[in-house]
Amino acid sequence: FYLGALLFALAVSVSSCGTTAQATATTSNGLTEQVIPLSGPQYRTDASYFRAVQSGKSKDMAMAKKVALQNARQELATSIKTDIRLVVENYNSNRQLPSEDVTTTNSQMTELAYSVVNERLMGSALSDEKLFTTAAGEYQYFVCVELNKAELRQALVDEMKRNEKMMSEAEIEDFRKIFDDQMAKSQIK
Repeated sequence: FYLGALLFALAVSVSSCGTTAQATATTSNGLTEQVIPLSGPQYRTDASYFRAVQSGKSKDMAMAKKVALQNARQELATSIKTDIRLVVENYNSNRQLPSEDVTTTNSQMTELAYSVVNERLMGSALSDEKLFTTAAGEYQYFVCVELNKAELRQALVDEMKRNEKMMSEAEIEDFRKIFDDQMAKSQIK
């Protein structure tokens, strides 16, 4: 009898190790708080890095990781492109362009910037990962990907320098300042 009870307790503890989140506290109204993987401050966008955390689930471990990486890079792209759009708009509004040139210039710079962002996203770094198995036997993969803001800024400036019609050296310096100001505002606390 004792051996059976011991084996049952061991089986329950082993099967519970594969859950995706561990309960940390139960409140007086019966709610149970769950730990969210990769949720600490080191996984959030800050002054130096854009970051995104996502998960993917599949019966195949490699597919779960692939889905998680795709989801994280898509979230990263959305966040970065929003900030880049603001940088371009702010930069062009400071240049005092004729009104008929503003739309065209915004469009050209945004297209160029998005191209650089898309290229950089493919090389975004995997900063952390966690793998879990569900009760249904699926894999759930959590990943955090990051992209260095200074490297992105330099890639944007390099591409704009290649297109000489787009900016002079003084204009590039203005762009850098506006980029840095926007990146400081985009920190998630």
